[in-house]
Amino acid sequence: MLKDVETGDIITDDLSYISYDQDFHMNSIAMGSRAMKSEAHTAELIITGVNLLDKDEEYITIDFDKKTMSPEIEGIKLSMISTGKKSALTFLIDNIDSKGFTTPFHFNYYNEVGEISPLPYASYSVEGEKSTVSYVFDEEIHGTIILQSNGWNYDHYVPLNEPARIIIEVPEAFEPKP
Repeated sequence: MLKDVETGDIITDDLSYISYDQDFHMNSIAMGSRAMKSEAHTAELIITGVNLLDKDEEYITIDFDKKTMSPEIEGIKLSMISTGKKSALTFLIDNIDSKGFTTPFHFNYYNEVGEISPLPYASYSVEGEKSTVSYVFDEEIHGTIILQSNGWNYDHYVPLNEPARIIIEVPEAFEPKP
């Protein structure tokens, strides 16, 4: 939750974020809401819980030759693998609450020899209680790749005993000149 310190008004109770990755390192996180003021102000970020990821579910191995995923993870099903001039990978994912789903994997993947490559942008579709997430690789992939889970499963949500509170001095909104 993001709250205006001066007024006590909740700016947003459902924060979204955008993270930027370069060479597999996170550079920054941008959080915002349409309800944020454009002038400088003080906001309070209140964290009420965390999603904890089981270490044995952090990395997922996809075998393109055997068309398998290991380990199997509750709520994520490998739906399709295809290879050819381009390779494709599709997952069927359980939606979480009424909020739908989130991207289940980090930005990069490891190939068989340990090289890191960017994971292609995903395409999404939602139907009822399931979502489809597909990745199309610009090259033919054989063997295995390793994906890193982002811990999306809300079954691992743990509320904090006391909320963590962070005061943020929000600068005046940047408005570029035409």
